[in-house]
Amino acid sequence: MNLEVFDIIVFLTGAVLGFIIAIVAKNVSQKGAQNRAASKGLTIDSVQQELDRKQVMVDDYFTATNEQLIMLEKRVSELRKSITKGAEHLSTATISAQPTSIDESDVEKVAEAQPPKDYASKEDSAEGMLTEGYGLKPQPSELEPNRSI
Repeated sequence: MNLEVFDIIVFLTGAVLGFIIAIVAKNVSQKGAQNRAASKGLTIDSVQQELDRKQVMVDDYFTATNEQLIMLEKRVSELRKSITKGAEHLSTATISAQPTSIDESDVEKVAEAQPPKDYASKEDSAEGMLTEGYGLKPQPSELEPNRSI
């Protein structure tokens, strides 16, 4: 057999095998892509279900908390009425069954309160520990000696 014919047969065999391998690889990758797409769909659905389940749990928590607060307010109201009844029978002091509200003047007094004073011993011109610039000025330090050539 001629060397040129042998080269042509090897070339054609390689081309055919390469073509067959490319077709097989394409089919395998398409099946994998379909499986990945299906698994992504399942993953998105499972995440959505988990999110919905968590949302229901949060809603139930706040609903239960609100119901407990309502029951607590009823108990406090009943306790106030009971104390008022007891005070009427046992004491001459007058007690209101209505809850007292916070006066706005008390809130204003707190808002107008003076800032804390610096009682540390210092000179009149020196900065105290409560001043805004305290400790921000760099202090000259001689960690390393000056070196000159």
